Amino acid sequence: MGSGSVVNPANRRVREEHGRRLANELDAAFAAMDQARPQDQRLPPIEGSFLEVELRAGAKVDDTLTHKREGIRPAAVKLEDDNKRTVALFVPDHARVAFKQILNDYRNGELTEIGGEPPKKGRVEPVEAFRRARLETFWTDDPAALPQD
Repeated sequence: MGSGSVVNPANRRVREEHGRRLANELDAAFAAMDQARPQDQRLPPIEGSFLEVELRAGAKVDDTLTHKREGIRPAAVKLEDDNKRTVALFVPDHARVAFKQILNDYRNGELTEIGGEPPKKGRVEPVEAFRRARLETFWTDDPAALPQD
């Protein structure tokens, strides 16, 4: 298995493939969030955005996504029918670099001597997907009550 990739029947990830896909999704989400930002000179500039993060079943939100020092914090959290969690995650603009660095460390960092684990594994492996947050991301009530307009 070249490139430090790790595969295990116990549901572990191929880190290069998983990390690359997440990095691409994160870049696309940040670009979409920037494009959707309101440009109203009467309002103070917005200094952060919300991502939608899908976590695999059983993942703990705070262990995976909270980065208090950087101001990255979860808002709405929904438990889906398949036990996956969908999280609205606030990411301040200044923290984007740190967030991307976590993915880079996971993809490219040296494996640990004991166990051969990638750095930041606990923060990255539970993540299934990144997307730009939508109204549905924040909606925690009955989905049937979500306005359709």
